[in-house]
Amino acid sequence: MKEFIKSIINYLKFYFPAKHKSNEKYDLNKFQIYPEGVNYNKTMTEYCTKLLNEINFKINEASCVGTCFAEEFAMLLTKKSKSYNILEQNVFSFQANWGRVYTVKNLKQLIDYTFDKDYPIFSDKILDGYMDPLRDYSCGTFSDEETLKNSVIYHRKSSEEVLKNKEFLFITLGQTETWFDVEQKFFWGAAPVKSYNFYNDRNKYKCINFRIEDIIEDLIYIVKKIKKFNKKIKIIFTLSPVPSYATFFKKNVVLSSAEGKAKLRVALERITNEFDYCYYFPSFECVIMDNNNFNSDNRHVKKSKINQIFKVF
Repeated sequence: MKEFIKSIINYLKFYFPAKHKSNEKYDLNKFQIYPEGVNYNKTMTEYCTKLLNEINFKINEASCVGTCFAEEFAMLLTKKSKSYNILEQNVFSFQANWGRVYTVKNLKQLIDYTFDKDYPIFSDKILDGYMDPLRDYSCGTFSDEETLKNSVIYHRKSSEEVLKNKEFLFITLGQTETWFDVEQKFFWGAAPVKSYNFYNDRNKYKCINFRIEDIIEDLIYIVKKIKKFNKKIKIIFTLSPVPSYATFFKKNVVLSSAEGKAKLRVALERITNEFDYCYYFPSFECVIMDNNNFNSDNRHVKKSKINQIFKVF
């Protein structure tokens, strides 16, 4: 009975919390104080709105690239932006057929092949034809290498058209693990499990989980290079709340995914503090912290969840 009464009180505190406000005594504005109950979503929505207003965000001047969470923003742009022209047909409604871009290293590669005219074109034989291994499988397969080459050339021109002209670019990061082609010296756009060579010669491929130092170094390179070719650009980074589906390292994927998110979040904080044209949009925090495992203060874990965790002892 006692626990039941506690749960009712917690329920009422969650849905009817005290007004979220600043603390003048300690000189803290309301964004510096953790919001309780339903104030969490209200406060985060207010914060996101404030951010977009401060950077004078114009949805008609926006584009996006990144992981599967970026797809959601692309679909929003197709509905709300009057100038969101899709230059290449693709399954995710991106303006160019980038496919899902999972890691910072893949994004760096994308930026290089977009702006470097002499960047090589690669091809790989898979079961149903040829593909561009720098992008994921969603970008399509081709009957022969010449058709693939022509498609890649058109794609890179489309990518350049978008990245050189948009004022706002949303970049969603998601993972820290990818595959390196040891022989041809590039990073695969997705795990090379469909490649003919993957099962015949695994030594041709190396799975890498990037260190935070590598991620920061690549992000600095990326934002500087985009700015070099697009002086008006404002880059809004987001971190995808979607966990990794799997890891090729012999470790728990839940722990591996959490580690990757932590590294990316720290790296993004560094970049957005260092470059005045880079910003962080907290979609990750909006999703991850909005769950049913906390008490009404949104900070302390419910007793039921604690008991579930401690069952292993």
